[in-house]
Amino acid sequence: MAIATKLNKLRPLVLNRDRHVCQMCGAFREDRDPYTGHKVQLKVGYVVPPQHGGHTELGNLRTLCCACDEGFRRIPYLPRPNLSDLLKALKQSKDSDLKVLESLLCAKLTISR
Repeated sequence: MAIATKLNKLRPLVLNRDRHVCQMCGAFREDRDPYTGHKVQLKVGYVVPPQHGGHTELGNLRTLCCACDEGFRRIPYLPRPNLSDLLKALKQSKDSDLKVLESLLCAKLTISR
């Protein structure tokens, strides 16, 4: 099946799953675009683009407003670091950086409880 055809079939499922809310900025379809003043238009975009190995499947698609979709297209794609790269970076971190990271993690754990 062609990518465009598959994407067209998945589009309503993604929009409904995401409740018609931009997954980057939180804009609703009823909101006004801060740049144009027009009603927000929502699109379905990739988390990992196909040119970087992403697939056209529900788990790799998300709802985006036009502003976020445009911004996302303009920045270079950076793959998610793997665990060994993160651990190596942590080992090379200064004590002050680790204290900031620890406080951020504690704050996140407190909020999510």
